[in-house]
Amino acid sequence: MAIVSIAANERGEIGPMLRMFGEIADPERVKALQSVIAAIKKYHPRKELHGSSWNHYYIATSEPGQRYEGMFAGTDNRTFMLQPDNSTIIVGNVKDLPVPRPERGSRLSFIASDPSASN
Repeated sequence: MAIVSIAANERGEIGPMLRMFGEIADPERVKALQSVIAAIKKYHPRKELHGSSWNHYYIATSEPGQRYEGMFAGTDNRTFMLQPDNSTIIVGNVKDLPVPRPERGSRLSFIASDPSASN
């Protein structure tokens, strides 16, 4: 929320803010984001006194049709995490992973599918 607030206020970029509101209004996307936050809390616990360990990341769900590239960070068998850089985590749908699934830490490229489309 801090990152999108700064983008809107200081640079007039409202796209990230609109995306954030779209994500928090969709229960399935909220579940996906909560899964990532739980994983960060578990595997990278908070080191600072105030805030949380996930405050330093821009976390977003993948957008259908969008291409993403980065390091495969893991899966909960429903969603997966991709890190395009050190401060961003993209949450993808596990059906977008190649078979066989990549090893954690390997490079991955995918085009996000529409989660509402049938398999």
